Amino acid sequence: MGTMTLRLAGVYDLRTIKKLQESKVNHFAFDFRPRSLNFIQEHLCLKILKSSSFDYIYLQFENEKPYVVDRIYNLVRSNFEGKIFVEIFGQGFNFEDLTYPFIYNLNTSEIPVSVLENKHLKGYSIQADFLNDLKQRGGFEKWLSSFYRLNTRAANDLVHILCRDWDDDIFPSLFDLLDIELVSLTINPKVELCFRNVDLNKLSKQLQFIPHVRRSTISTSRGV
Repeated sequence: MGTMTLRLAGVYDLRTIKKLQESKVNHFAFDFRPRSLNFIQEHLCLKILKSSSFDYIYLQFENEKPYVVDRIYNLVRSNFEGKIFVEIFGQGFNFEDLTYPFIYNLNTSEIPVSVLENKHLKGYSIQADFLNDLKQRGGFEKWLSSFYRLNTRAANDLVHILCRDWDDDIFPSLFDLLDIELVSLTINPKVELCFRNVDLNKLSKQLQFIPHVRRSTISTSRGV
């Protein structure tokens, strides 16, 4: 079992980001899904990006119109020199239109063919509760075999991000069977004083209980 890099998703304020950067966290995801409690507006995201230094950022969308994703991606790209990945949730998207690096969020056994065939696919963010459910039903090994068979590039080119909650109980063999490079945690009430107000002390304490994670960048051929 190796050491994985930490990513924080759903960030919405510079105070929290600077605190995390002090702990060597440098992968951050901004949530552009309107129904999300962590939704961030474009102008605020740009203000944050201009106010601090970032290495890796992820722009999260769900069933969004391609022209909206294009506009926000290009706007951020013009104001940011680091690595950007679009992260797509849901299957209601025309993946043939994606012409820049993207991550596909996986919470079901089905992967659209258009995702698999897109040369800009850089990896998957995989929900921990989906994997735990597979394990409990005795279907994890079958799913894993199918997943690697479908993704012929998985062994060398695609990154795997495990999306977990702060108190998730992850079955230990997962880290031996699936090559996970990043562990992603999302800002939520478990690390907030109240709505959209992060408790920095609670956040620091929670981070101490996340095993097998290092807080520094990784350098791989995947570009993540």
